[in-house]
Amino acid sequence: MKRLLAGLTTAGLVGSGASPATELTWLETSSLESHLGDRANATILASNFVSRDDSLCAVGSYAHKLPAGYETAQRQLNGAGLLPVDEGSGLIFSVDANQQIEDVLTLSVWPDTLMLKVGEPICIPAPSAELDLSRRGSSIVLELQESG
Repeated sequence: MKRLLAGLTTAGLVGSGASPATELTWLETSSLESHLGDRANATILASNFVSRDDSLCAVGSYAHKLPAGYETAQRQLNGAGLLPVDEGSGLIFSVDANQQIEDVLTLSVWPDTLMLKVGEPICIPAPSAELDLSRRGSSIVLELQESG
């Protein structure tokens, strides 16, 4: 089950399910289903849903650090106990221009309704970021990629 983690700058608010206060509600299963429709694959441009000044990041199981240039965000994740990432989990999150984490969504990297496909930790500025959606059986697989 996915968990939505919001308010990481206060490093303590952890909740389950969707939160209307989050920018990542567009990553809810129902929203992704509507993007996919009857297709097997679809692409979502991150800049359609997060500020163009933000970056979108994804990290997978056992990740201990973010790419260079995201040290402040990494300290926030460490302080919230989210790094290293738990086995079988992945994180997708937005980082603002001041390196403050705005929202984090924890997803499974193993078969589940919604899965995150991620290799090395990646952070991409929103204008260049896209999410590739695909179906794998009854699952929707998300992969953060650089557009173009």
